[in-house]
Amino acid sequence: GLTHTFILACVLFRYESHVMLVSSSEELAMGQLGDIAKELKENDDLRAEFGIVKFLTDSKGEIIVRCDDGYEFRILARGVEQRVRGIKWNGRRPGLILGDDMEEDEQVENAARRKKLRKWVNRAMIPMGRRGCKVRIHGTILHQDSLLAGIMADGRKDPAVRLWHTLFFRAHKSYDDFTEILWPEAFDEKALRAIRQRYINDQDPAGYSQEYLN
Repeated sequence: GLTHTFILACVLFRYESHVMLVSSSEELAMGQLGDIAKELKENDDLRAEFGIVKFLTDSKGEIIVRCDDGYEFRILARGVEQRVRGIKWNGRRPGLILGDDMEEDEQVENAARRKKLRKWVNRAMIPMGRRGCKVRIHGTILHQDSLLAGIMADGRKDPAVRLWHTLFFRAHKSYDDFTEILWPEAFDEKALRAIRQRYINDQDPAGYSQEYLN
C-alpha cells in the first residue's frame, strides 16, 4: 500500500537513504519490511532500472542495499515503544521516519496507554531523527483522543502555528452518500454498499465509518 510504495520511492529516487519504519509492534513492522525486501529482490524491472546489485544486510529488522554506482540505503523496522535512541548508520541518524498503523484498537481504549504512546513519539521517536528529518504517519483514527486524532487537529490550525500537514481520505463522501468514490477500481458503489450492509447486519455501523470513511 501507501507505506510500501512511498518508502521504495524515497530510497530508490534517492530522496532519503536512511529510513526507519515504525508499526504498533515489531512483528508488523518487520512484515512491512519483508514485503519491501521481496520487491527489491524479485522485481527484475525495478532492479534493472535502479541498478540494484546486492543486499549488504538482509534480516527481519534491517536491510541495507547497494546499487551499481555505489549508492546504498538502509531501512529499519521497529515497534512502538522500542528503544530507538542513538540509531545511526554511516554516522547519520534516519532522515525519514514513517509510522504505519502505530495504534491498535485495544491500546487506544486505555487513557494511560494513549498518553504513553504520545510521550514515546514526542520524546523518543521524533527526536531520534537527524536535523531536517521528515516524519510521516499513515493510519486510521481509532479514538477521539488518539495520536492520529491529535495530529489531525493540529493540521487544522493556522499554517503559522501548526506542526503537521495532514490529509484525510474517505472511501466515499459520507455514510449515506456514495458519490466521490475514492478508489472505484477496487471498491465501486455496489461493493461498498455490500460491505456497509455487513457492518449493519453485525449491529456495528460505526465500524464501517471507522474503517472506510476514516
